[in-house]
Amino acid sequence: MIKHLNREFKEIFEKLKNKHELAYIKGNSAYIKRIQTVRYCEEHDLTFAYSKKDLNLLKEKKVTLVIIPQSLEQEDLSHLKNVVSTNNPLLLSKSIIESYILKNKNSRKKGVETSSYVHPSVTIPQSCYIGHHVVINENCHIGEHSIIEANTVIEKNCTIGHHCTLKSNSSISEDTIIGNHVFIDTNTSIGNDGFNYLREKDNTLTYIPHIGNVTIHDHVCIGANSSIDRGRLQNTIIGEGTKIDNQCQIGHNVEIGKHVIMCGCSGIGGSTIIEDNVTIAAKVGIVDNIRIAKNTIIAGRSCVRKTITESGTYAGDPCVKLTEYLKNCSLTKQVEKLRIKVTSLIAENDQNKQK
Repeated sequence: MIKHLNREFKEIFEKLKNKHELAYIKGNSAYIKRIQTVRYCEEHDLTFAYSKKDLNLLKEKKVTLVIIPQSLEQEDLSHLKNVVSTNNPLLLSKSIIESYILKNKNSRKKGVETSSYVHPSVTIPQSCYIGHHVVINENCHIGEHSIIEANTVIEKNCTIGHHCTLKSNSSISEDTIIGNHVFIDTNTSIGNDGFNYLREKDNTLTYIPHIGNVTIHDHVCIGANSSIDRGRLQNTIIGEGTKIDNQCQIGHNVEIGKHVIMCGCSGIGGSTIIEDNVTIAAKVGIVDNIRIAKNTIIAGRSCVRKTITESGTYAGDPCVKLTEYLKNCSLTKQVEKLRIKVTSLIAENDQNKQK
């Protein structure tokens, strides 16, 4: 993506100074060609230093302008040409990118591509864009200003809210309800039947049908190559503001609360309840039919095998409180020392016996 700004920073400063508490610490306005990270910045670049480590990296750079948090104002800045402080550099970078770099990108097409199929019962608002080879089946509702990209299939009786984006090759199964301002990335499957088989006495596996749906509330983001199964009888629910990373699996009947973060390659077994504000790191496995208390943090590569009733940070397999996990890790490191010591004592004992 092109990261060019090509403008005097004074223009950005004046527009955003009140919102982000901007202040010049050193130098004055400078001409900025592009925005870049500390590692790759050059002359005429704007970059963001978030820590003392970043400031040290900049000693070998010729970067034109550096934005720092207010907490770094008292550090050594003598090697920098122009320095601006702000209350939150990450939010400032978001504002700059959205206002000056993505502004033109966000101007998009409207209308329905001729290669797509829209059932006659469906009305597409003029503010929407329907991409090539999209299929929208009967009795669907599409909200204003929504974008449905190429090769996406929306089955019958689905509701898509306003200002939604469904990236290419997505699959939305029948009766799915999607709220407003929802983003669904490429190759994601919403509302397929869950994995539910009954083992008979003769060990044959009988499939149990699913008649629930998937309900996704407002401001949810779902990453690429993820899958959310429909409920068996009740609905699978994704709460408002929840963010789900790439390659995640959510089983049938799962209920995820508000503002949950679920990082890549994680999975949640069927009928589990995740309460509000939970953070699930990468490669976490959560078994079925349990509950995780609100505000809980699950560390990466953990396996949650039982209900968590007390908020906190948990890690490991089986998943335990972080303090207990770290204690167990420390004890594990002592095992080899103990083995050597025991071996030595056995050898010494054998020598004594021989005497």
